[in-house]
Amino acid sequence: MLTCLLSNAIKFTAKGKITLSVNLIDENEEKVTLEIKVSDTGISIPNNKIATIFENFEQASPPTSSLNGGTGLSLAIAKQLVEKQGGTISIKSKVDEGSTFSFTLNFQKTNKEVQFENEEEQYNTKVQP
Repeated sequence: MLTCLLSNAIKFTAKGKITLSVNLIDENEEKVTLEIKVSDTGISIPNNKIATIFENFEQASPPTSSLNGGTGLSLAIAKQLVEKQGGTISIKSKVDEGSTFSFTLNFQKTNKEVQFENEEEQYNTKVQP
């Protein structure tokens, strides 16, 4: 799911930025609920397409598939995976500003130690002639 959302953000953001964030929504003795967001400053999705963007073979616009490739299945598959795990997925998009895809999932807690690293990566997305 996450790789799908990141891949789409990279594919549809020719310039600007992509942000991945993880927020703790809830926590108890056995589990945590996380909200994972992928935001971009890419081409965005028109309001009339938001309601159907998670359907099979659906894309924001016909030129999208010819310019960027793809079949319109990745978001439908991501939605199915999230929902099969008891989560939810949503989108907010504003034309000419970008989109934010977010999903919420529950994760079982463990006693294993985890080391956290905070990194920020920047990539040059300019196409070389």
